Amino acid sequence: MDINNIKFTDKVREIFSLSDQKAKQYKHQHIDNAHVLLSILDTKCLGRKILEASKLNLDKLRVECMDEINSLPIISNLSEKTEITSSLYNVLKSSESESRSVETHMLLQISWLCRFLMTNTPKIVKKILSSM
Repeated sequence: MDINNIKFTDKVREIFSLSDQKAKQYKHQHIDNAHVLLSILDTKCLGRKILEASKLNLDKLRVECMDEINSLPIISNLSEKTEITSSLYNVLKSSESESRSVETHMLLQISWLCRFLMTNTPKIVKKILSSM
């Protein structure tokens, strides 16, 4: 699925560019929630600040993201275009719809993205919360 039709802030584009690099680094054909969440952790952005404020253990979150990434299939012949998974697409569309409903689409997009990633990545979050 292509994300070029969704309007993003420059910071969100930076996060998706980093997510694309991570997917290619691990030889994945698709960008998934864990790639984006890991990219948010690696970027100075509002999404990271929200995660920090959530009091989640970010080191554990990083480990869980890496476990999720390492469980994804490895593709030996990657195409040049990395697409996103349907679950990430659904997160983005939900984020876009939610942001539009509060009339601050571009400003709040990363915070909604972070919120929806946390909601839609239950395996990662449940592991962290159960260890607290």
